[in-house]
Amino acid sequence: CCFDFLFACFNSGSSCEKCDFETDLCKALNKLNLQPGWIRRNGISVMGPPYSDHNGNDSAYFLSLSSEMRSSSATLRTSVFLPTDKEHICQITFHYWISQMSGTLMAGFQKHSEDTITNIWQVSGELQNQWKANTITINSTEKFEVIFWGMVETWRQGETVAIDDITFSEGCSLACGKNTCFSDHFTLSFPWTRRENMKESLLVFKCFLNSISVFVSLIFISLNHHLTYLNSSMCHCSSKNCHFQFHYSMADSSVLKVVLFTNQEERVLWETNIMIKKEWVKVDIQLPTGLEKLKMLYLIVYKASRKLKKLLKLYTDFCGWKPLNKGDADWNIMKKQAPLDRRLPGRGHTTNTGSFIYFSGSHQMNTKMAMSHLGSPFLVKLSPGLSCCQVRFWYQLSQDSQLSVFKRTALDGSLEKLRDISGSPEMQWTKVNIPVESSFEDLPFQIVLRATILTTNATVAVDDISITGQCGVVNKPLPGVSKESEGKFSAVCDFEKESCGWTEAANADEFDWVRSSSSALAPIFQKQAPPQDHTFNKSEGHFMFILKNSSSISQVAQLRSPKFRQTGSNCTLTFWYYNYGQSVGAAEMQLLVDGLKQPTVLWRAYYNEGNQWLKAVIQLGRLPHPFQLSLDKISLGFYDGISAIDDITFENCALPPPALSCEGPNRFWCRDTKACIDSLLVCDLVDDCGDGSDEGNCNSDLQCNFENGLCNWKQDTEDDFDWIRIQGPTPTVNTGPLKDHTTGTTRGHYLYMESSEPRQFQDKAVLLSPLFNPSGNRTCIFRFHYHMFGKQVFKLSVFQRTVSNTKGWLLWYKFGNQGNRWIRQTLYISSSKPFQILVKGTIGDGFTGDIGLDDMSFLGCTLYSGSLPTISTTTSGTSVPPTLPMNNCTEKEFVCRASGHCIQMIQKCDFIPDCSDKSDESACVMEVCDFEDKNQCGWYQPASEQMSGNYSIHTTNVFKWELGRGANLYPGQENHCPLIDHTMCTEEGWYLFADSSNGEFGHTADIATPVISLTGPKCKIIFWNHMNGSTIGSLEVLCKTSNRTSKLWIQSGNQGPQWKRAEVFLGIRSNFQVVFRAKRGVSYMGDVAVDDITFEDCSPLLVPGRPCTSEEFTCANKYCIPKDNLCDFVNDCADNSDESPTICGTSIGHCNFEFDLCGWKQDENDDFDWNLRTSSTTKMGTGPATDHTLQEPSGHYIFIKSSFLQLPGQKARILSPVLSKRNKNCKILFYYHMYGAHIGSLIVYQKTMAKHEKILLNLTGNQGNFWQRKTLILAGDGDEDFQVVFEGIAGKGPKDGIALDDLTFSRECLPSQEFLPDTPILLFSGSCSYGYWQCQNGKCYRPEQRCDFEDNCGDNTDESECGTSCTFENGRCGWQNSLADNFNWVLGVSLPQSLRPPGDHTLGNRTGTLSVHKQLQ
Repeated sequence: CCFDFLFACFNSGSSCEKCDFETDLCKALNKLNLQPGWIRRNGISVMGPPYSDHNGNDSAYFLSLSSEMRSSSATLRTSVFLPTDKEHICQITFHYWISQMSGTLMAGFQKHSEDTITNIWQVSGELQNQWKANTITINSTEKFEVIFWGMVETWRQGETVAIDDITFSEGCSLACGKNTCFSDHFTLSFPWTRRENMKESLLVFKCFLNSISVFVSLIFISLNHHLTYLNSSMCHCSSKNCHFQFHYSMADSSVLKVVLFTNQEERVLWETNIMIKKEWVKVDIQLPTGLEKLKMLYLIVYKASRKLKKLLKLYTDFCGWKPLNKGDADWNIMKKQAPLDRRLPGRGHTTNTGSFIYFSGSHQMNTKMAMSHLGSPFLVKLSPGLSCCQVRFWYQLSQDSQLSVFKRTALDGSLEKLRDISGSPEMQWTKVNIPVESSFEDLPFQIVLRATILTTNATVAVDDISITGQCGVVNKPLPGVSKESEGKFSAVCDFEKESCGWTEAANADEFDWVRSSSSALAPIFQKQAPPQDHTFNKSEGHFMFILKNSSSISQVAQLRSPKFRQTGSNCTLTFWYYNYGQSVGAAEMQLLVDGLKQPTVLWRAYYNEGNQWLKAVIQLGRLPHPFQLSLDKISLGFYDGISAIDDITFENCALPPPALSCEGPNRFWCRDTKACIDSLLVCDLVDDCGDGSDEGNCNSDLQCNFENGLCNWKQDTEDDFDWIRIQGPTPTVNTGPLKDHTTGTTRGHYLYMESSEPRQFQDKAVLLSPLFNPSGNRTCIFRFHYHMFGKQVFKLSVFQRTVSNTKGWLLWYKFGNQGNRWIRQTLYISSSKPFQILVKGTIGDGFTGDIGLDDMSFLGCTLYSGSLPTISTTTSGTSVPPTLPMNNCTEKEFVCRASGHCIQMIQKCDFIPDCSDKSDESACVMEVCDFEDKNQCGWYQPASEQMSGNYSIHTTNVFKWELGRGANLYPGQENHCPLIDHTMCTEEGWYLFADSSNGEFGHTADIATPVISLTGPKCKIIFWNHMNGSTIGSLEVLCKTSNRTSKLWIQSGNQGPQWKRAEVFLGIRSNFQVVFRAKRGVSYMGDVAVDDITFEDCSPLLVPGRPCTSEEFTCANKYCIPKDNLCDFVNDCADNSDESPTICGTSIGHCNFEFDLCGWKQDENDDFDWNLRTSSTTKMGTGPATDHTLQEPSGHYIFIKSSFLQLPGQKARILSPVLSKRNKNCKILFYYHMYGAHIGSLIVYQKTMAKHEKILLNLTGNQGNFWQRKTLILAGDGDEDFQVVFEGIAGKGPKDGIALDDLTFSRECLPSQEFLPDTPILLFSGSCSYGYWQCQNGKCYRPEQRCDFEDNCGDNTDESECGTSCTFENGRCGWQNSLADNFNWVLGVSLPQSLRPPGDHTLGNRTGTLSVHKQLQ
């Protein structure tokens, strides 16, 4: 077909498809294939880890399993891929994140001929919470889909599976239909189709030879019977050898030929007349050499004998594309000859001398500007549920031209704009791909090209138009179109050629709407019109405007539309208007419905709105009767300004089209119109069918359109005021509806909430539904329409309750201005008990806050004839402290309330209930607290003496902790206080916050636990915090004992508008309190909030009554712990016996940095060093508040941070001792802290002596404001010894740093033999066993016996250089300077004039040596 207009199926040009989830799913992952268990989110959400994508970006998106899903697993299924071959295999690369405990991710593929899924890759939770990358390879001779399956066995905090950046290689070719698939590389599958009046079968391919890959596109297919089939065609080149391959099956003995056709000759390459049944035969044809100079050639597969040149004549017409309207100017075709007009392209896109179509200004007579619409044949989507069609073409546009692409669904309906393309000075062929969405699969539609030229020299040229195979040509007209109406009304009117039936209705007063352009007006009238139109922004562009020729009292301009028959339920009118000038006056758009005397005002402009075009959107909705629109303006004799309208568009105004069938449980087939609609549209008080059949057999008790009152809805008597039933607009301008939703006119009724005085902020009006039976296994569906328009609209919410004197629980809410339109909302309700629905409107802070309700209906629900139960609210009287039972307890014991049993006081508030009635834990802090139901869980605010200044406990404006929730916030307060809690993620959920609207800068507020008697070794507190606001202060977590308060955690400054997780290690402590301290910033813009506080693993140890196993270590207190917990810097035994220096002193690289770097060394080839530091000596920043070892601000750790001395990207490296190449089960354990918005990276390497490095861990970006534990497995390769390298990379934040603490290697790790410390000199032959050291006298001793104050060797070898006894006359005796301070001890000889002692103590003279404390410079 000419210009390659037929409906080819090919891709958009990318060699690789990538799904990074930043905006949505990609082509390879259809939304229909995404199960509800997956959720698209980023790291700054409040859903737990991962807290960033694999690049460390916390704002980047990825997919993860949702903890709210009902099942524990979900699948992610790709679209269909074509079969692969040897040259083009399908490789899929992705990044994944799996929980440490119970996460699993699997990948497999499913062939289309099989029901089973072949598993090709699987991984479980040993990854320990980190991103990793993987690549899978798929070879399949059939079409296939790829399936990712994620599972979490048990939902706990932080348990999930995530996936990101899925990349598909060139060999992964997408299919786009059952019989049609497409790809930019090598492969096409296609059906033969039939064309009338054709006896021959023709199949044409183009092969572009200007690259190693040869592009193949299907141009034309025709067949008058169905006896021959082709499949799996491809055209590819390897160097100079080009091949054309396809499979065929032929059920008769006709002749099938493959002919090579070029401009010079035609040549038969292959032919056959062999009949083949029930099998496919592959044909591989090597193309002749010498074709390298051609950019394109035709390969034609055909049957019968007609000459090819006659068949190719099909390439010389418009392929069914026609002018849209009779008045459209003609498009022209440039055939293979060179154009005479130099402004046209020298050649088509397809070939050097190929044909193309064009629209040129030189062909238009007596006009500078011209426009033409070219419509495609009628199309329809072939298969349901697949991706959308695409229209593709090549174009050239000159500078003064424009090309617009539309989808047209009905001649009297709408033109939906798909793309605007503007011209450029450099004319060249450019490709465009435009997706064409189809709301109704059976509705025929057209693609419309609109070419616009603004000068006589302008040109629009088009070539190679194709539409992908998801859509096909139909031979029936668009539904609902009569010949009488065709051409009379356009869904889009830009007034460029005519007024589209819009006319002035009041002609006698010389104050009229007229069509013109600014350039066509006389200078005297140009001040009454816009300088440019809206369509083209040109003075030559046309519009309608009010022309005033004389002045008189009460002049009226009425722009009346043509009469429209009816509209569908989603109809919308948009237009652009001009209303400029000090005396321009008001304008309004009215709806005039046949049979109604009263017009309905749809839109108003009240005053001067500036020298500009503005957009107006009007919701028309379902109008079943003929109507007109009228744009009216009245002049009272002093009109002076510009009033104009342009680009009127009707969108989605057609009724749903008829369908041949309507199957499925969620579909409804309309009785007369035969439209197939969603069952959710049945009995919703809207005539969606167009014949009323969807509203015919409905239960009126389950519907209310308020035309005859409130139906069976009732006003609540416990609220502040009532909803009002009204017709037409509400009394206040710029708020509330102008009409109801049911009729779309002023005749209809609706409910609204009046926000003017005497109403006050947060006054509530509640509407009560009838009572409903339990839903059982079904779902009750509630549909309603709401209107929330006005600057001070506050909130509309819906609740469900099963107890009559409660407000119930929140189902849905909407906050703020939603625009001047009715909006439909659908809620799905389940209940095991009888229930009631409450609709609550809340007043905002002003009179422009009216809210409307209309057309409320229920589907699948039944009315309940009884009453809901109530909860008694009477008090039981004054509470009396309980009387203790008879007991023999001492003052140092606690009396159990129920039994009188005595327990030790240390057992009270230790997170273990020792009394049978749990009374020993009743007055304590709760292990888990979410603050719901206003429960503070034992947390209390200490007495006011802690408050600074002249504060008094009686002062009302005290900076203090309070319970709050989003539902109670004032407008604007959500900018610095949480709008939703963390527990429920709703406005109704409670949290604890320090209200910064009270107090002054620097004031603090404390909230504390009761005294906690005792905690276990793994105890930690986990909580979620919210710190948002430009002047936010700080939040601290403190540990308070009777005589000391120490800081455990701190966070300051704006952290963004989201909840963030934090944890604080407590460990073993006794008789202490945990205190949250908020410090106020410089203003009220920043409230500190906390939620979901949890004490985890805090119960003290219980010694088992059994011996420890061989895999366990027996503590000094007989408690058993896993041997892997030895020497891990955690007091797991509760008596520190598992961290004894006797046991841990021999561990390689064991270092807590309290004294120096131990055996770790700074790399001499990096940019800067890791530094020892404490939190007590540092300025405010993002480093840890304490070290990990001591959990004290004075404890040491190593740290790097960005500063003016370290630029972003510079590196600091620290090296471990050398480990043996024979290591197999070796592990390294360490703790890290990486917190800050601009944190850098931490990379852990395994480095061999030959400097080969393997990355073991790569962490980038914010990891959370707490110490985290990490264990990595190390394995030698048997060839080289190795070291572990910690590399810190500076980030962009000057206060953001990376900290490390408590590094150690496991006991299984072997040191390198070449780097072991020197052993004692052997005095006689023989040696000690492996693992022993040798004394000077030849005896052997264990390494842990060194420096234990006992002479095990007998010659003091094991106690030398231990510092046990030292005169400093022969050196330091093993004493060393710490790197963790600012001073050094040095050896010196006394000098009389110095401040040193006059002599040493050993010899008593000036020649003796002593150690002197000297400050480092």
